[in-house]
Amino acid sequence: MRIGFSMLYWTARVTAADAPRLAALRGAGYEGVEIPVLSGGPRDYAALGRMLDDLGLARSAFTVIQEESSNPLGADAIQRQMGLDYLRYCLDCTEALGARVLAGPIHMPHGQLPAGPARAAEGERATAFHRSVGDFAAQAGITIALEAANRYESGFLTTLDALAAHLATVDHPQIAGTYDSFHAGIEERDPVGALAALGPRLAHVHLAENDRGTPGLGTVPWAALFDALVARGYDGWLMVEAVGCQLDELPAMTRTGRSDAAPVDAVWQDGYAWVRRGRDAARARSGGGKNG
Repeated sequence: MRIGFSMLYWTARVTAADAPRLAALRGAGYEGVEIPVLSGGPRDYAALGRMLDDLGLARSAFTVIQEESSNPLGADAIQRQMGLDYLRYCLDCTEALGARVLAGPIHMPHGQLPAGPARAAEGERATAFHRSVGDFAAQAGITIALEAANRYESGFLTTLDALAAHLATVDHPQIAGTYDSFHAGIEERDPVGALAALGPRLAHVHLAENDRGTPGLGTVPWAALFDALVARGYDGWLMVEAVGCQLDELPAMTRTGRSDAAPVDAVWQDGYAWVRRGRDAARARSGGGKNG
């Protein structure tokens, strides 16, 4: 399990100006970063990928559907086509970046909260959408890791059980799931036990505290979570996804109304130390040792 940090903590668009931050993350021990794919084009992400290579940082990618006009669950066929076009754009950028995982609640416009539960027709549209984008992802060698987002950010796929059922219906090798400790803390009665629902379809992990802040300063049952990940043989990213209010657009995008109380640098410095200790301790408890 490799440890990374989501750049969404600072920015929705990573550029060459972020090189000092990226270098600091590498110096702290992070092996990779998660890059938001929300604007720009493949050439921009290819240049960013080269910079990350020079810094010795691997990467994953993250996106959300930003506009109602691109709603893959919409009744309008034009909406659904625009949603498909948007994901093809995201996959092109992810491939140019050199990432092999594109994560996020990629199933409806982020923050859209319908008045009632998802209708059967919306589930059918989501299944068709993800099978189509899965075919595009296969061509690029990318896994799409869908994320169940809490009820305040999404009106569809809010629990891991719902996500697992959807993944089973889609049944596409390039469409998998993300576990997010923040969302699970809101929606799941047993935030660690719920992880089992994803089974072999778990492809990505986001780590944040119950206040979406620095790991280790809140109520997430970290030891149990790391033990569960080690026990299931998970070997993907542990991506620290603390979210603050460093830029004006982030509170609206993530429904985060306040910053972590910890100093900005402590979030990534202490977050890395906490996750590494927790991971290594879980490996030792399992008999695998720190490098197992």
